[in-house]
Amino acid sequence: MTSVEIPNSVTYIGISAFEDCSGLTSVEIPNSVTSIGYSAFSGCSGLTSVEIPNSVTSIDNSAFEDCSGLKSVVIPNSVNSIGYKAFYGCRGLKLAFFNAKNCSINGSCFSSDLTLVIGADVEKIEGGLLTSSNANKIVTQAATPPVITSQTFSDKSCPLYVTQGAYAKYWTADIWDDFSDMRPIDNLITKIELNKSSLNIEANNSAQLSATITPSNATLSDIYWVSDNPAIASVDQNGKVTGLKTGITTITAMAIDGSGVKATCLILVDVDGITAENLTLNPSELTLAINQSAKITPVITPDNATSTSLEWSTSNAGVASFKANSDGSITVLGAADGVATITCHTTDGSDLTATCTVTVGTGAVDGIEADAAKVRGDNGVIRVDGVDGARVEVFNTAGVCIYSGTDTEIYVPQRGLYVVKVAGRATKLAL
Repeated sequence: MTSVEIPNSVTYIGISAFEDCSGLTSVEIPNSVTSIGYSAFSGCSGLTSVEIPNSVTSIDNSAFEDCSGLKSVVIPNSVNSIGYKAFYGCRGLKLAFFNAKNCSINGSCFSSDLTLVIGADVEKIEGGLLTSSNANKIVTQAATPPVITSQTFSDKSCPLYVTQGAYAKYWTADIWDDFSDMRPIDNLITKIELNKSSLNIEANNSAQLSATITPSNATLSDIYWVSDNPAIASVDQNGKVTGLKTGITTITAMAIDGSGVKATCLILVDVDGITAENLTLNPSELTLAINQSAKITPVITPDNATSTSLEWSTSNAGVASFKANSDGSITVLGAADGVATITCHTTDGSDLTATCTVTVGTGAVDGIEADAAKVRGDNGVIRVDGVDGARVEVFNTAGVCIYSGTDTEIYVPQRGLYVVKVAGRATKLAL
């Protein structure tokens, strides 16, 4: 047996369920699982990575003991208890993310010479988390020092990297102050670039990814590599990707310094896939009145790309908000005077980005200063002075444009609230 997918009906992985399955290289644990039992995966020396879902609350004694091929592991926020020697003897383990918010550990959890990253939400760690006498380094992303015991870390001479701005707190915190080599993370990674945005490989073959970070003198240059689906393709902590079975997955390279910076590569194993090569937005510039809406459509080439999953964001939701449409486009609403940037990013590994600048009720148009426009209304007539020849747009409260032209007197069909846009400025009028 080389891989196993545990069904969603399973809530507990029992005692010695996969013990000594040395050929097992990947396992998919569903979100239904809440407990991993005694020696459940002990001795699975071929297992290179495992994703423990955020549903798991307990990991029993020796659950992954002597998984010598394990390269990385993430302990999720939900875990509140870890048994004796849960990851003991995992000699190949180089990186561990510990995100358990409040966890009690019965004895030695990690014993190998690894880099341990403590997540930002961790509040309390009881018991022996890292009992190696020669730890590589410990990195903490928590702004407030978690409560720990004297047994949590055996080696307090290894480098301890402390999240930006929290050095003084750790320097005076109980037990944390015993670390003799405490270092502030004062120069975060701002960008990661991979040598490939997509990669086609065959099953049982490997390929190498490399990452370039910016700035080159960042305090922590360490990169965490992870596969979205390790059953399709695995990755070690040097960026070496190995195809396992037919399918598509994404490899992510992520900074461990707390900056949240990451880069992705789309992996196609035994698939004749076509990745996106270019992304633009139509339109790339947009001018709206307050309460006016418009559609922004992504244009991806080639149009037969294998995957076109997109992520949208706005630089200022107070100025321009949006909602997603079923066809992949979005509808933007002008909410208040200002300028916002709508950004679209591909999340399929092609790592493409496009933007649209949205101006709502501010700025100048065709060389006419916005302050030059004088807008007033009475008796059902809107009058515009000082901007002869400029385009005037009138919108009702539903955001529908009821007039667009260069007239300086516009008759409205009925009394009510209107938005008049001229020279880039939007003015509300009650008639």
